[in-house]
Amino acid sequence: MIVYFFANTQHENLGDRGIAISLLAEVRSFAETIVNAKGCPEDYVDELAGYSDNVVRESKLSSVLSMVLKRLSGKKVFLLMKPGHFFGNDGGVLSKFLQFFVFLMLYAFGVRVVRLGCSLGPFGSTALFIEKISSRLFYKYTAREDYSISYMKRSGAYRTTYFPDLAFALPSTFIPPLGVGFEKRDTISLSFRSEDNILDTVWRVIEILHCGLGSGKKIRFVPVAQVTRDFSFLSKIASGAVCDIDKVVVYPQSSKEQIFDIYRKSEFIISNRLHALLFAAKLGCLPIALIKKERNVKIVGVFEKVGLADLIVDIDDPSLESKVTHLFMNRDFYLKRVMLAFEEQSVLISDILHETFLGDCHG
Repeated sequence: MIVYFFANTQHENLGDRGIAISLLAEVRSFAETIVNAKGCPEDYVDELAGYSDNVVRESKLSSVLSMVLKRLSGKKVFLLMKPGHFFGNDGGVLSKFLQFFVFLMLYAFGVRVVRLGCSLGPFGSTALFIEKISSRLFYKYTAREDYSISYMKRSGAYRTTYFPDLAFALPSTFIPPLGVGFEKRDTISLSFRSEDNILDTVWRVIEILHCGLGSGKKIRFVPVAQVTRDFSFLSKIASGAVCDIDKVVVYPQSSKEQIFDIYRKSEFIISNRLHALLFAAKLGCLPIALIKKERNVKIVGVFEKVGLADLIVDIDDPSLESKVTHLFMNRDFYLKRVMLAFEEQSVLISDILHETFLGDCHG
């Protein structure tokens, strides 16, 4: 069996890199993987080499022709689409049309196309039509939360099923072992993308925590930009807070190892970034999603799906202060639920992958 994967992504986004690595690590355990790294920076190419059997840098057309030739030779061939969030015109209507015709050709030759662990929509009208008809050519078509599943099914993509976010299965080779005991944690991580009308609420939550926790022990607040463009907004948060906040740690100027070291030392992470929340949770942080619910359905959907809806704090909630205080006072209770969610979703990821790729044979 041969699985192809196009690795080019938002390279300034540690989350996008991480879930791609997670997917490749899972698939490589039972299949030969060929990764097209054209357009990827050297450090990412080097990292990909550890999770694939063959890294190539060639045009998409060359890889597509390679899939067809491998299939004609009798091989079992899959094209594994990259995970993430796809919406709007998704790279442009013309690109979507060309992609559809590639899917159609691959379908005709028996190459199986698989989409796993995505959020989908809302799309523009033409892009949505193309996505809907393209989904019918996929061997497996999934989304990571019920909002996307319902949206695509209402739009005619009736075969959309659930597959967890791949952050739940991050390999230990990508994210280091926990290492630091919970009792040694003295940090609160902050990670926010820029959004309208949330700055005052973030400052308010920082003040609640500073006043409520600062009397018992010394707490550091560390802003972490897993996505480079978050730096400016996090700097604004740091400059206006009521207490001293560390300098912004920003990827990739700071390595993922440096970022993960901060998470290992953190009791909590407060964020409106899905993968900042999940990466930190993997390292024993309690993830608190401070968001506008109607604007962040991706986070709401993932947290609800895995039983962690109690860790969502709506910035418009009149009981915000009491909810934040409750979560911080009951950290250990909620952290056990987080760890259970990771265990359950990781097993589910493995089960679905084996069913998808090994469930039958086609010659």
